[in-house]
Amino acid sequence: MFMGTNFPDKPVLMIHSIRPEYFELPLENYILTFDDGLYSQYHYYNKFKEMLEWFHTHLNHLPTAFCFPYNEDVKGMYASLLKPFGFTQFYGKERIDIESLYGTTFS
Repeated sequence: MFMGTNFPDKPVLMIHSIRPEYFELPLENYILTFDDGLYSQYHYYNKFKEMLEWFHTHLNHLPTAFCFPYNEDVKGMYASLLKPFGFTQFYGKERIDIESLYGTTFS
């Protein structure tokens, strides 16, 4: 579920991988979210604080939005783990798969 007010009131688009065809779409009409391989978040969980420090040091930015893997919060687990790190916006089932905008799946 989307929570927070820092983003415009636009549909949330879910992108698993980038394809040239996507650049033909009106992407400015959506909030874009990107998956990073879905299971990779488990691999990096122990280094999460280090990653946030890297964002702050190198980008002068701390992320505040998170997309639930498979669009599920798993009974509130992700949100409860991430809120202490400053995350305030969460995305789940309301995300629209970018491929559905074409009405077909690219191969």
